[in-house]
Amino acid sequence: MAVYTASVTSPMKHAERLSRSLGIFVGKVNVTGYNASLVEITGITRYFVDIAHTGAQPVKYAKGVVSCTPCGASDNGHIFEWNSTDGSFKVYKPTTINMDSTIAGQVVQADAAGGTGFELHCTSATGSIYATATEVATDCDCGEVTFVAIGFVR
Repeated sequence: MAVYTASVTSPMKHAERLSRSLGIFVGKVNVTGYNASLVEITGITRYFVDIAHTGAQPVKYAKGVVSCTPCGASDNGHIFEWNSTDGSFKVYKPTTINMDSTIAGQVVQADAAGGTGFELHCTSATGSIYATATEVATDCDCGEVTFVAIGFVR
């Protein structure tokens, strides 16, 4: 069973200060070997100060990261979600697309998107189109996604 493997690249040398105590770090993370036993991505967390020792909401801001948001799906189509407890990304694969909608005389179309997936098009509808997903399998190459991390800095 492979270990969780992720690499981080960024044009930034460190987190840039936004305010007296918060900083921002932006880059790309590439998860090449996934495992449900998450490992801290120190390429992101090392730029922030873990405030657990100060007693200021240690559970809420573990690893000093207030928010780490992926910018869309990865280049392999996987969905990343920051796990603040482990300081790592959980990764999911979309399995089903659902439509909960009221469409009065409108056309909903599914088209192949270059043979790599599909797109839904609708001229007018009320409701939502959403995907359900499951956690990816062990050893999955999840791809690369851009992220924005905000956390506590000295």
